Amino acid sequence: MSPGGGTQLQQLRRSAREGYAPAQYRLGLDYAAGNGVPQNLAKAIHWWRRAAKHLSAPAQLELGDAYAHGWGVPKNADLAVHYWKMAARDGHRNTARQAEKLLDGAV
Repeated sequence: MSPGGGTQLQQLRRSAREGYAPAQYRLGLDYAAGNGVPQNLAKAIHWWRRAAKHLSAPAQLELGDAYAHGWGVPKNADLAVHYWKMAARDGHRNTARQAEKLLDGAV
């Protein structure tokens, strides 16, 4: 670690490992996009699952999308709907609206 407290990525990883859901969600996004780390959908899914357990609606929405499209996981409509419903239940208004739109399109 550098003397200044480490890089942003190191700090993000530490926060994610310590269970901070927004950091887990963000780390998942970084792995999904290859932003500052090698692109790795399996690692993205791992961090989104951890964040989803802490009721992160955006992570739940990402997991629903991943299962709907087969991004890093086998396609599974039941799990996609499960995570979208979680996002709608646990999320802020915008996330809930987006999940409802996805649900409408999936049925």
